[in-house]
Amino acid sequence: MKRSLVDHFEFVAEIPSGIEEIEEVDEKTARDSFELTGNAVHVSGLNPGCKVQLYSINGQAVLSAVANEAGSATIHIGALSPGIYLVNYNEITIKFIKQ
Repeated sequence: MKRSLVDHFEFVAEIPSGIEEIEEVDEKTARDSFELTGNAVHVSGLNPGCKVQLYSINGQAVLSAVANEAGSATIHIGALSPGIYLVNYNEITIKFIKQ
């Protein structure tokens, strides 16, 4: 019988995500300001000029919009492929699935 020199091992992978820290956000506030319709993402309650960014699940910036004078922004997603996307605004990130 051959004896192993290793009794225990484990794999540890530290893959940088670019996310340094996640802050708690009032879930009601995030829900009240975000609306997903069939072909668009609507965000309201923003400061005029605030940027709303849409990312693919792998972190690639896909689309963006800037809040108008009324504090709302719309990103049209009808042409996007089905998949998982992230919307980021005012330090809030929301994940959704486009089917």
